[in-house]
Amino acid sequence: MVDRVCVVAQLSRSIRSRPTPYHRRVIRSRTEDDIEPLVRALALVAEADGYPTRWPADPAGWIRSRDVIGAWVVDEGGDPLGHVNLRWPRDHVPVRMWRARGGPGECAVVSRLFVVPAARRRGLGLALLDAACARAAELDRRPVLDVVDDNRAAIALYRRLGWTDLGTYEDRFHDDGPIERLHCFAAPDR
Repeated sequence: MVDRVCVVAQLSRSIRSRPTPYHRRVIRSRTEDDIEPLVRALALVAEADGYPTRWPADPAGWIRSRDVIGAWVVDEGGDPLGHVNLRWPRDHVPVRMWRARGGPGECAVVSRLFVVPAARRRGLGLALLDAACARAAELDRRPVLDVVDDNRAAIALYRRLGWTDLGTYEDRFHDDGPIERLHCFAAPDR
């Protein structure tokens, strides 16, 4: 198991020691070589935001996920600064809510979207979201997702971008964890 405190300290030192000139932003498909740097990035996100709400026993497996259609990272000349997955619909709650509302066509699930705190407010999260949504559109699928109630900034962003609020639900993701409230959204028509 990765020690989150050590990972945060190592990555924080490496980010602070990097030169500050802006590099060209690249959104590219995730590779296996990206997984370890993404685990370090996720540790920074978890420390700053509490996402994911509970540190996974296998953070690399959590990032990889199952049933992935595509996965992308944002890179500005170094390690990945952010990540997103697009997954095939299974029995995810946003999928059920999309179908219950009579959403036209099939959907795909946007998940594992994060950007390291030091790289925020530069449109990197939106660029990642656009990559996932573009792939969903190529497959003629509507992107859907859920976000925890505590992440008010993300909820406000999806609403500002015109995503449809599909509803809320509560779930306990770990046997001994708290019950969490989540909001489900579907992307607007392209």
